[in-house]
Order: sequence, then structure tokens, then C-alpha cells
Amino acid sequence: MLILLISVVKSGQALGALSFPPPYLAPNTQADAISRGINYASGASGILDETGSVFVGRVPLREQVKYFEQSRNYMVSVMGENRTKEFLKKAIFSLTTGSNDILNYVQPSIPFFRDKVSPSTFQDYMVFNLTSHLKRLHELGARKCVVVGVGPLGCIPFVRAINLLGSGKCSAEVNGFIQSYNKKVKTTLDQLNHQLGPEAIFVYANSYDVFWRIMLNYRHYGFEDANKPCCGGNLPPFVCFEGRNENKTSGLCDDRSKYVFWDAYHPTEAANIIISKVLLDEASGEPAPLGQKTRYNDGVFEKVFMTLFARKMEKFAAASGEAGAVSKKKGWLEYDYESFVDVSKRVMQGRSRMQQQQVVREVLLSMLPPGAPAQFRKLFPPTKWAEEFNAALTVPFFHWLVGPSEVVEVEVNGETQRSGVHIKKCRYLENSGCVGMCVNMCKIPTQDFFTNEFGLPLTMIPNFEDMSCEMVYGQVPPPLEEDPVSKQPCFADICSMANPSSSVCPKLQA
Repeated sequence: MLILLISVVKSGQALGALSFPPPYLAPNTQADAISRGINYASGASGILDETGSVFVGRVPLREQVKYFEQSRNYMVSVMGENRTKEFLKKAIFSLTTGSNDILNYVQPSIPFFRDKVSPSTFQDYMVFNLTSHLKRLHELGARKCVVVGVGPLGCIPFVRAINLLGSGKCSAEVNGFIQSYNKKVKTTLDQLNHQLGPEAIFVYANSYDVFWRIMLNYRHYGFEDANKPCCGGNLPPFVCFEGRNENKTSGLCDDRSKYVFWDAYHPTEAANIIISKVLLDEASGEPAPLGQKTRYNDGVFEKVFMTLFARKMEKFAAASGEAGAVSKKKGWLEYDYESFVDVSKRVMQGRSRMQQQQVVREVLLSMLPPGAPAQFRKLFPPTKWAEEFNAALTVPFFHWLVGPSEVVEVEVNGETQRSGVHIKKCRYLENSGCVGMCVNMCKIPTQDFFTNEFGLPLTMIPNFEDMSCEMVYGQVPPPLEEDPVSKQPCFADICSMANPSSSVCPKLQA
């Protein structure tokens, strides 16, 4: 399935979105394309035109791409060609497909390609068609594509049943087929990154390993059953329905959240949420004690954000003119958090405090669709609801940058509300070890951006003793000269740019 995600704020439930992108064929969806994205997915469809042909109304991937082309034409009619191109550069295209193609190939009940081509040839045929569709999306303006690999279908109830496998058993043949296919997809995406980069990025999301981990450790994730589906039973015909008298069902469980599988083919919503969170990823544990680095296990989307921000910052780092400031540009997904921080340090060199803050402002604006600040002001006027809503969004949205955080109660204008965010140990401060970077390239520009560009007051209060931080939406930030951070000394023991002879961090004075 193909989904156009307009911005990271609206890229799904795991990032705190109000709703999912609407389906393309729903009435009035085109009008929402610019603000919400569009879901072009179709049940029973696949990469190949032949997949799901026995089902009425299914839309193969080729047609989904054509639907996107129609959406693009609508955007051009509204915004013009140039603005549409810039707009699509910032959008994320998510493709989760291939499972139905493989199921149609391996199951004996539906005549397909099994008797005509070898498994390897069929995999190559799938990859060839997928590549063609990705290149067409690129021609239409897509620059950020996430391709989700196929999961371990050899473990779904349907495949276990038709292969007469016992509880907890999986089809090694089917899973081996999928692993080989996924490997070819990843290789192809690497080739596309080489051919079409650096302005385009194609990311492989490894859903196979994530789902396999859930299957092996299902109780750890809160499930009670990883074999039987919640609905339809684990034997053919796998029908899940409610009887006419509304008191008879076909094998419906009492609590779907305790099951990994909803029916013989699909995971439950609870399982899908876990998969999404693991792919987006989060810190591996509680923040490490001061002086030690917290261990993170960055996922696909976090690396995408690091790359996007770092590449924007690289332009300014290269322009600084400092000796040794220009380093070899990294390829897509070659950035880790340390290299992202390194780019920030090179941006800081040779620039005054105000110049550093201006760079961050320009980078933030370049990450947003045209007119986003004005639209934000309309959607989120400075009310208690808007302040609390943005606090809730901050926890997942800023996670990749600052690490684990939680919404807390704060007092704003004499009223208690849940518009505060407690960052347990700021990842940016922890990795940079620099007071000046914290203040000039995070605190001040972020405060100013929300307060002045978005019209929603925000105050950030870093704690330099334990590296935690408080964000208070709705509270107007004080001028720097009245802010306690303006008197903060360097981290003399851990900052490579520290000046022990100065009582205040030199970067706060320049």
C-alpha cells in the first residue's frame, strides 16, 4: 500500500497524530491532501497487477501510483508547479506491500506463478516492478520513501494451517523465501540511494525482525497468545463474522489486545502499534547517570530525522570558512547522533550567538511545508487546549532529538495544566557536553520559533546539574539577560571547547 505522509506530525498514531491520512477514494479527500496526507492503500492488492485479481475492487500498486499523480495534479492547480515540488520534497512516502504477492505465490489454492517460475525468479520479478513504481514516484516528486519489508508470513495462522504445522511452528520455506526477497529489496534501495541521491532517500524498514521478536517474546509485550487469531479460529475457512441475531460469532476472542493476530492473516492493532513504535524506536532504557552516556538504539525514522537535519545544517557548516570545517558529506543514513552533533559544533564555530540562532531558525523553516507557521497559528491559537496538545505531541516528536520525556503538570498564568514536558536527560546536551550549544542551538531558537513563528509561547528550562530539561507551553520566555542560563559556566570536565578561566560559557557572551 502507498501512503503519502505530509509531515512528521501527521505520520501516524505512533507520532501522536490526530488521525490517519484519509483514503484517496473517500469524498473530499483531495482537499485534505495538503494538510493531512492521503492513504492510497487497497485491501488484497500487491506489487504485481495480477495479485488479488480474484477480489472485486482491489487497486494494485500501479493504480495507486496513478492516483498519487492525480493528487499531484490537484496540488499543482492549487499551489503551482514550483511550490508543489518543494512541498513534496518534505513529504514522506510509505510503501508497505509484497505480502499478498508472496501469499498468492506460496498457497496452492490460488493458481499463480508457482508452477511457472522459480522462487528466485519470482522475487526478482517483484523487485523489478517495485523498483519501477519507486522510480515513477521519484519522477513525480517523491524524495523521501520508506519501504517496509515483508514480515515472517510463515508464522501467520493461515500458513501454519495449510502446512499442518503445530502450535508455535513456522514454515521455514516461506520465511526463507521472504528473507531472500527482503535482502534483494534492501540491496535495490541502496542502489537507488546511490543513483538518485543525495536529494532523494529510500529507507528500508525491517519489519521482519521486529515481528519475529514479538513472536518469540510475546508475553514480554503483554500478549497471551501468539498462535491462534482473535477472530475466525485457526482452521479453514477462517471466517470472522457476527450472526444475524447478534449473539453468535465465529471464534471471536474476549480481548483482542491479548492476541498477536486478529485473524488468520493480519496482526491486531495492539501488535501493529508495537511494530510502529519499535520501527520509530525509543531509548533502550532509563537515562544513564551523569558522566555516562545513555544507550540508544536508533530506528529507521530517527535516522531519517538525523539525516534531514544534519544535511540542512551541513550547508551552513560548509559555509563557515573555518579551517577544517568542511568535511566529506555523508550519504543517506550514514549519519548517527554523534555525527549530527558534530555538524552542530561546526556550525557554531566562527559564528556569534545570534548567528547560530539564526541558522537554526532557517533550518527549522526549511523543514516545513510552505505556509506552515500561518496554518499552525490558525489551528493552534494560544489556548490551554493548544498548549496541552503540543506538550503531548512533543514526547514522541522530539524523542529522537532529546530522548525520553513525559508530560507533566505545570502552572501557567496561575492555572494548573498539563502543558509541561519533563525531559529526563537531554540527549543533545548529553552528547554535546556544551552549554553554549544547548542554549544557542536548542533552547533559544526553539523558544523563539514557537513563540514568534507559531504564536504559541514556550519556555525551556535546562538543568545543567543533571542534564534534564523542562518545557512549558504557554509560558512566555524571559529575555536572555534575565534568564539564569545567561550566567551558566562551561562543563569544564567534558566540554572540549570549555574555557576554565571564564565564569560564564564564552559562547553565551559572543
